Amino acid sequence: MGCSTSSNSKKNNTRILSLQELRKDVLLAHNSLRKQHKLPPAQFSAQLNTMAQTWADNLAETNTFQHSPQDHRKGAGENLAGHNELINGEGLVQMWSRDQRHSMFGERQGIAHVTYDLCKDWTHMGLGRSRERGSNGMYIYVANYLPGNDWMTSL
Repeated sequence: MGCSTSSNSKKNNTRILSLQELRKDVLLAHNSLRKQHKLPPAQFSAQLNTMAQTWADNLAETNTFQHSPQDHRKGAGENLAGHNELINGEGLVQMWSRDQRHSMFGERQGIAHVTYDLCKDWTHMGLGRSRERGSNGMYIYVANYLPGNDWMTSL
């Protein structure tokens, strides 16, 4: 599971993306990275979008930053990111793939984080975004990942 936070003040967007635009942007960035590694493209799932959005809203309402319980995810993988500004899809994928590189090369802080950018088994993803109601107003991003379509019938 990946978890990233950043307070970098560098702008990642030239304009604010709607949630639908952000989802498309994330999928393009994921698939670009996957193509570089000869992995098949992924697609969005409405059910995973709902799952991710529900958890992002929960984190924002409770001002917490933690992975969802397994029973909420129904076996899905999950990446989290927090940022003090709105960021675009490429920025999110870069944050998560940075965690993957730390994990792959044995840097201690990244050892527990397994991100799903380059996981060959997942073919579907969902994304949610929300904003904390607390003093820092951090934007919360949640992505959920699952393989194939078979699991969808059990949701």
